[in-house]
Amino acid sequence: MKVANHGGAPVVIDGETVVALDGPGDRGPARFINAITQLVDRCDAPPGGDSQPLDLAKLGPPVPVPGKILGAPVNYRSHREEMKVEHTVSGLGFFLKSPSSVTGMSGVVPVPFPERRTDQEAELGVVIGRSASNVVVDDALDCVFGYTCLIDVTVRGNEERSTRKSFP
Repeated sequence: MKVANHGGAPVVIDGETVVALDGPGDRGPARFINAITQLVDRCDAPPGGDSQPLDLAKLGPPVPVPGKILGAPVNYRSHREEMKVEHTVSGLGFFLKSPSSVTGMSGVVPVPFPERRTDQEAELGVVIGRSASNVVVDDALDCVFGYTCLIDVTVRGNEERSTRKSFP
């Protein structure tokens, strides 16, 4: 398996090749979607760039520079019981995470306060692929471009949730 290593979003092609695609000047999901569109248009000819075996590559995140990251706190029953919270997402609202908290598969998140409890939670990430303001429930999934796995790192404490979840 080969990897084109020039800093863009990693994309697997036919299980054989991974290429990193860039969309000129685009940011966030738009960059990724433009890159995928280019790839589909040139299906049999992946973009140029240096390549290397996959096992030597450091893959970045699927959306290297997200415009906004929203999180849903206490989003499953056992976590609600652990946190001793009555509210669900609908009562707690969403929180923001800093785009600088994103890393790729081989990325490292240094623990900022080793003396404090730091949790890592496996989460499902949803990549929104188009403008999605005031979307009605029946149309919500039309805004989803794809899904990704992620680890949500949380330093426990009394600071605002966004502060405790946004370390680089």
